[in-house]
Amino acid sequence: MTLSKQGIVLTLLAAAFLAACVSPTDPDTPRRRIYERTPYFLRAVNMSAQDQGFDVKQLSDSGFVIVGHAYSPHMGSLDVLLIRTDPDGNTLWTKTFGGIYADEGYSVVEAPDGGFLIAGTTLSFTNGHTDIWLIRTEANGALRWYRNYGGTGTDYFGKVIACSTGGFLMTGSIEDPIAGNSMTLVTRLDEVGGITWDFTLGGSQRDLGSAVIEKEDGSFLVGCTTEYRGYGKSRIRLFTLTARGDLDTTGFGWESEMMTTESKGIADFAVSRFGTYGIIGDVNPKLNVTNMLFITLDQNGEGYQEQILERNALGKAIEATPDGGFIVCGYTDPYGGEGSDIILIKLDANGTEEWRKTIGGPHLDRAFGLANTLEGGFILTGVTGSYGELTEGSTNLLLLKTDADGHYEDIL
Repeated sequence: MTLSKQGIVLTLLAAAFLAACVSPTDPDTPRRRIYERTPYFLRAVNMSAQDQGFDVKQLSDSGFVIVGHAYSPHMGSLDVLLIRTDPDGNTLWTKTFGGIYADEGYSVVEAPDGGFLIAGTTLSFTNGHTDIWLIRTEANGALRWYRNYGGTGTDYFGKVIACSTGGFLMTGSIEDPIAGNSMTLVTRLDEVGGITWDFTLGGSQRDLGSAVIEKEDGSFLVGCTTEYRGYGKSRIRLFTLTARGDLDTTGFGWESEMMTTESKGIADFAVSRFGTYGIIGDVNPKLNVTNMLFITLDQNGEGYQEQILERNALGKAIEATPDGGFIVCGYTDPYGGEGSDIILIKLDANGTEEWRKTIGGPHLDRAFGLANTLEGGFILTGVTGSYGELTEGSTNLLLLKTDADGHYEDIL
């Protein structure tokens, strides 16, 4: 090849390169930005007319399991919904469980054999009104067994955990239909759902068990909301049970001050790697006014500090983060609904805010469940009326995966 021919070839190549780089002159020509897709996303899952997630966990293969509810058009009621996804939130399989009335799943844990235990409430399989309902599945979601727990009144579920020595422990509340009051219920279960022991804590108008963790010594720390007769107001209480289900009066215990002007309730709590306690919940200064409440305590239940993270909002879930702080989620506008947005807030061990994200579209968007991810970020589940395929009045289950700073990119 002569030098002149080489020059012609180089000129043609340069012209082709420049033509590829400049913007197209035709306004109808699509423009694309090529980038490497991140593993962080907001995904709307459409299974029925009313889909909602309440709890999410990341599994050892980096995928996720989500529990919530879906609408059954055949029965005209809600069924428990269990979804298994890959790390990108793509659905691998779904299962629904329920009867002719409303049944909902609120909490899920992975069992040692790779299966799952779902806990929630049932109106279809009860001893009276609403019962606590446990569903045990195989790793592929196939039903292994289910059990209902409760009396003849209205019983509610709070949280379930897998125990280090095998079996499970759940908390909730059980109602005395004659007296009309409810008691916090803590139940230790074996691997097949048999009751090892029960513990109830009452003496007030309403005691509602919301959260529980297992401590290193095998004891359990339980969080509940207590409403006392004559006050019409409630406060938060933490108490310790031994591994055998006895109240440990020498263990950790704490109660918020009873106020005559406001009520406080607990949704969840966590313990940081420094031993400090973080509590997420709500405070009601007056009727139909609710603010997101965050409380920190030291290892001895002292050093009490509280703050309002967001006004006109509810706090729903909290996790301790690897850096020693906390991540909390909830939503705004709990009474209006249509304008609700998701709130995600990162706090240090002392409760100092590091960052916050408000996430949502033009309609209802709420977060109920939260977990750390293996990548160092966070996974949330809830409900959305803004994203995905929607019809009038319908909602989708929301799955949101962020990095350590609360960022995400794709809306899928």
